Amino acid sequence: MPEHELKDLLPAAGCLIMGSKGLLATTSHNTTVTLLPEKKFENIDLSRLRTLPVVRHQYQEWIDACRGGAMPLASFEHAAPFAEFLTVGSLATRFPGEPIEFDPASGQITNHPRAAAFLQLRVPQGWTI
Repeated sequence: MPEHELKDLLPAAGCLIMGSKGLLATTSHNTTVTLLPEKKFENIDLSRLRTLPVVRHQYQEWIDACRGGAMPLASFEHAAPFAEFLTVGSLATRFPGEPIEFDPASGQITNHPRAAAFLQLRVPQGWTI
């Protein structure tokens, strides 16, 4: 895709996720999603995308949940996979142009030993977990 077309997709900031079947582009706060090539994804229903409600105060929401209230919107079921996604994406920037394959079930990078080394927990001598 020509660079000027990418700039139109990401006016100031955003995210490009390249897959084996196409490209997903979002604006900086994921308010707009574009699937490319458009012709290939024209039958995808983007209305299924969800917007989470605005939280009045995330810390108070957490405290309320600890006291027996409703589960916070920032639940681990949502946050943990998202954190993995961001971690692997950030890690991939260290190896431009090199495919990174991540197995979410094991939490491991399966095809790139140098990248996988960054996911190893290093516990300082004298410390325990």
